[in-house]
Amino acid sequence: MRIKAKRSLTKRYLFLLLFITIVPNIEAQKKVDYPDMYNVVWDSQSKDAAGSMPVGGGDIGMNVWVEGNELLFYMQRSGVHDEYNGFPKLGRVRIWTEPNIFDGAATFRQELKLSESYVEVSANHPQHGMVTFKIWSEVNRPKIHVECKSSKAITYYSQFESWRTKPRKLNMDKKIKDRWGWWDTGGWAHDVILEPDNFKQEDTGFSFYHINPEEKLTSKLAYEITGLGEHYGKYYDPLKDLVWGGWMGADNLIYDQKVEGKYTLTNFTGWRYKSKKPTKKQHIELVFHNSHCSTASKWLDEIEDIKEDKVSMAEAWKSNTKWWKAFWEKSYMVLNPKKDENDSIWRMGRNYNLFRYMTALNAYGENPTMFNGGLISFDPSLVTKRFPFHPDWRCWSGGNYTLQNQRWVYWPMLKWGDFEHMESQFDFFERTLEVGKLRVSENYGFEGWVFEEVGTVYGLPMPMHYGFKEVYDEQRKRPDWIEQGLSTNWCTIHHHTAMLEFSYMILEYHRYSGRDISKWLPIVKGTIDFFDNYYRHKAKYNANWQELDPDGKLIIFPAAACESHYYVSNPVPDLAGLKAVAKGVQKLPQDWVDKFFGGINKIKNFEKTIPDFHLDDIDGDVVIPPGRSVAYSWWKKTELYINYPMFPFNQIEKGDKEMDYVFNTYKHWDTWQTPDAWEVVHSWNNGNVAFARMGVVDKAADLTYKTLADGPFRFPSFWGPGNDWVPDHNWGGTGAVGLQEMLVQTLDDKIVLTPTWPDDWNCNFKVIAPKQTTITGKVVNGEIKDLEVLPKERKKDVIIN
Repeated sequence: MRIKAKRSLTKRYLFLLLFITIVPNIEAQKKVDYPDMYNVVWDSQSKDAAGSMPVGGGDIGMNVWVEGNELLFYMQRSGVHDEYNGFPKLGRVRIWTEPNIFDGAATFRQELKLSESYVEVSANHPQHGMVTFKIWSEVNRPKIHVECKSSKAITYYSQFESWRTKPRKLNMDKKIKDRWGWWDTGGWAHDVILEPDNFKQEDTGFSFYHINPEEKLTSKLAYEITGLGEHYGKYYDPLKDLVWGGWMGADNLIYDQKVEGKYTLTNFTGWRYKSKKPTKKQHIELVFHNSHCSTASKWLDEIEDIKEDKVSMAEAWKSNTKWWKAFWEKSYMVLNPKKDENDSIWRMGRNYNLFRYMTALNAYGENPTMFNGGLISFDPSLVTKRFPFHPDWRCWSGGNYTLQNQRWVYWPMLKWGDFEHMESQFDFFERTLEVGKLRVSENYGFEGWVFEEVGTVYGLPMPMHYGFKEVYDEQRKRPDWIEQGLSTNWCTIHHHTAMLEFSYMILEYHRYSGRDISKWLPIVKGTIDFFDNYYRHKAKYNANWQELDPDGKLIIFPAAACESHYYVSNPVPDLAGLKAVAKGVQKLPQDWVDKFFGGINKIKNFEKTIPDFHLDDIDGDVVIPPGRSVAYSWWKKTELYINYPMFPFNQIEKGDKEMDYVFNTYKHWDTWQTPDAWEVVHSWNNGNVAFARMGVVDKAADLTYKTLADGPFRFPSFWGPGNDWVPDHNWGGTGAVGLQEMLVQTLDDKIVLTPTWPDDWNCNFKVIAPKQTTITGKVVNGEIKDLEVLPKERKKDVIIN
């Protein structure tokens, strides 16, 4: 009996020990780790494409949604451009089953699974059983996979849809703004007719492709109107000879029929395929190809080779999961980590991370991520009824880069550690470098490189801004008196700040990552040469043939302080940028300074010619006006010229006497612009970033919170349209930078933590700092906890505010 009792007691202790061991594990299993805690889940179908989810990777973006018991997705790929420099989608795919399990389903679930980057859609029907769709794209190859599984054998239907089956003439009426989707052609008094795509239907697959016709290229038009026609065809031109498109198919699919339909306001043709016989599994594959091969036959041969790539889907999936795991481990910011989506600050942190995910869809794109929708825009009529156009239309076009907008897409990537993703923007400038040099040498006869504030994928000014002789909109007519080489647009005519900003971004990329930037240093050198040579050249005619002022300084005139102030001398943004670039170059390895910049003494001598900020006095307060002189101001514009010396150029920081001048300038802001400019939460407005650098906690927190709050569409980080489009990546960029600058500021070798952080926001973080430094820790009730700095020798540079 004793033995039995003893054994019974032992069992009870073992059970208790097992219970103690298991319960915490059960609790641990309930906890959802980063980034899956931010997965977006819907339990109902969407009304239309405005209720879509983004997904993709590599250089492919998709909008996925379920509507009317059918699964749909748009597809877009970097590097795709039509003959008029638009950015068309590849098409739309529609999938459904027979019997239709979505119709009458007892349960429905659509989830964006962030950790592995795919959308899963599932439904359970009382009679027809369960169906699951897994939609994803490969990071390393241009392929989309749709994996379909069902509990019972059913028939799967897959339909490729195109709205580019006939020539489409763009309207000339400037009030309708049809040509805003093809901005190169705005105002040009000639017919603009978009060429249709080409289609090849086969029994088990379907090819679709577009050939850019030589005679219609707006790149060719741009060379002609800028006086460079004899050079056409000699320089980089991504529109020329371009054939782009793809193929859809599967082993178990067979052609069914061709159909006509209408989605929102746009007619389409659909090529329908279905399973050869009912099945429990169906895999649908899409393969894409861009080639400068100029002919259909060559393109069709090339895509056959891509289709026959022997890498299996299982191998591709393994590679994908490895890539996305590394992506999410690089950095994070989790706000109020013990809360959930019912907490508004938690949601702000979710949206910050969702925005980062959206930019990563174009990690390896041929072209940079567009500020106005990236790879995931949708039907314009679902954004606003003002634009009743087809799905390829996006406001501000798709082949033109407004650089003061582009910058907000890429600045957050430094602290994210997404260095590889920044390279497409730098490579873009590197490819167009010789075009910019040609413009400078032909128009002025000296060295340098120039890229317009509103430039094109082929490196020349956007034709609409350069101006035409024959116009339907008088605003786009080029006057005879204007200087050859300059665009006619009044607010960007002398706006070259972004050249300095992206040059500095290249230098900062090296400061953070330590990576080789030698192939991009000619961009930095070309920018310095342009500012130095151009303004010496202008000064000869404006200042009695003197290249410099009496103090030996450059006279930066005519210039602009953002788009708000023009015909400015010595504008604040340009001076801050020149100082930042000159100082940044001097910190590069000596062999680079010697090879690309002619030695340290040459760059130091250039630095001596950069003017100081002009100071003024208002009611006894020292202020920093937009420039030494300002001819015209657009008072209602909401850009903050005074932010540039703080962010991104790091020329004024907390503790400097100049920061007092910044506060005085803020106090008297209505002298130059509407005081509302600091409080606007809209697209690229960046008062939150300025306040973060100024150390104004309540303002920075309030504006960053409002910027990163849920957008107006079903997917929470689809902000906009704002000043631009949906999703508005400026909006996400200013919010992300603001949040980063509140948490950590990296000034010279210093790493300042929580310089503008509110005590009631908790945060788990891992961020990247200069010198390949990783900072991990927590902010708990205003205090830094569990701080880890790698490499360890960098901890001495950390300052906790």
